Amino acid sequence: MTDIIKRADIITAARSYIGTPFVHQGRNRATGLDCIGLIWNVARDVGYDYQMVNNYSSSPNGARVRAGADNALLTPERQGYNKLMPGDVFLVWVSRPGEPQHFGVVGTMSGYLTAIHAFQKVGRVVEHRLVDFWQDRYFKTYLIPGTENPEGIA
Repeated sequence: MTDIIKRADIITAARSYIGTPFVHQGRNRATGLDCIGLIWNVARDVGYDYQMVNNYSSSPNGARVRAGADNALLTPERQGYNKLMPGDVFLVWVSRPGEPQHFGVVGTMSGYLTAIHAFQKVGRVVEHRLVDFWQDRYFKTYLIPGTENPEGIA
C-alpha cells in the first residue's frame, strides 16, 4: 500500500470503470462489476488490496455488507450525506429501507458532487450528480485506508 492515497486518484480510478457492464458479484473490468467489485478494484488500483464480502444474494444482507465494509475500510468521524467529500466511499440502501446494500465513490464535476457506481438498474458503471434520491438512502461514509486528509477516523 502507498503511504498516502490522493482523493483525485481514487476518482480517476473509479472513472476508468465507467461503462463497464454490471454483473452481480463481478470482480473485473473484462467480465463486469457490481458495486462491491468496483470499490474493490478502485482500492487495488490506488494501492490498497483487500477483498470485501463475496458470495451474496442479489439483494445482499445489510448487516453482512456493513460488517465487510467496517472490516476493510475506515470510518471517518464526519458522517452524513451533507458531509461527503470527493474520494469518499458511500454506502446506501436501495430496495429495503434502512438496510445498506450499495456502494459508490464520490466524485466531483463542475462544482457538484457525483456518484460513481456500478448501477444494476442502468446495467453498467455510471457517474451522475448526487441527488435527493441518494440523500434519502444514505447510510454511511467510508474511506479507503491511506486516503489523504482522513479527518477524524473513528
